[in-house]
Amino acid sequence: MTALRIGFWAGLYNVELLDIHRFWYIPVLLLLFPCIPEELLFRGMLIPRDVADRPWSRWVVYSIFSASVFTLSRPMYALTIDPNVSPFFLNLNFLLIVFLLGVACSLGYIVSRSIWVPVIIHWLTALVWLLFLGGGSIALVR
Repeated sequence: MTALRIGFWAGLYNVELLDIHRFWYIPVLLLLFPCIPEELLFRGMLIPRDVADRPWSRWVVYSIFSASVFTLSRPMYALTIDPNVSPFFLNLNFLLIVFLLGVACSLGYIVSRSIWVPVIIHWLTALVWLLFLGGGSIALVR
């Protein structure tokens, strides 16, 4: 809910339905990239699987670290690979939303000890953004 409030308040989201007939492959594509590889990297490799057995302060440290690296990957992508996404990927409000997503995915991974929980959280978030909140016109249609 917080991410939705930030996104609408900052004018990052507009309610619009992406033409799913034209982009029928989006759900599968999102799963293959970025969701699975990013979650393997930012959660699976950066957070020890047994961190749930440690004090909660370690949960916080690993979650903030993982979410920070995840968030920093967005501006790096915009500056090095795809400048077309710069209006979003360099926007501080958008980066705050990405950070919150990173924290949610990190905690999901820590609590469940399964990479599939953050993959599903990431996938659902990206799918809603692309299909219903205007992300498709930024990331797909050029």
